[in-house]
Amino acid sequence: PLIDLKPGLVIETSARIRPGTYHIPADSGAAIRISGDDISVDFSGAVLVGSTDVENPDTFTGTGLLIEPGQNVVVTGATIRGYKVAVMARDTPGLVITDSDLSYNWRQRRKSTIDREHRPLIHIRRCRRVTLLRHRRSLSDYTKDQ
Repeated sequence: PLIDLKPGLVIETSARIRPGTYHIPADSGAAIRISGDDISVDFSGAVLVGSTDVENPDTFTGTGLLIEPGQNVVVTGATIRGYKVAVMARDTPGLVITDSDLSYNWRQRRKSTIDREHRPLIHIRRCRRVTLLRHRRSLSDYTKDQ
């Protein structure tokens, strides 16, 4: 089905997100959640925005997309901006995230290099067989905890 994003939405079946820009603040939680097995979510043309305060990225909070628990979840074409963490996945073996733009998320304000200022945009915990392909950000923006 074609769906619209709304605050607190939990996606439990495969879906395509209606193209458009969705302003959904996350505060300390997650704006959108995916939970379940064998789910494909196509975000192509949709932009998920937490904060638009580009002058103060160190004030961004929350998580744009939380994926837990589940297995064989595929996320395609996600553009997620303005959060402390763009994507967090926990307990989701077989996770695939492709063709995503996770730019313009949390960044600490200090006089150092860009590698030291950026927080991980994708945080993965207790997930096996993870595939990350064709992201706008580099792997230096990725952490994995086992």
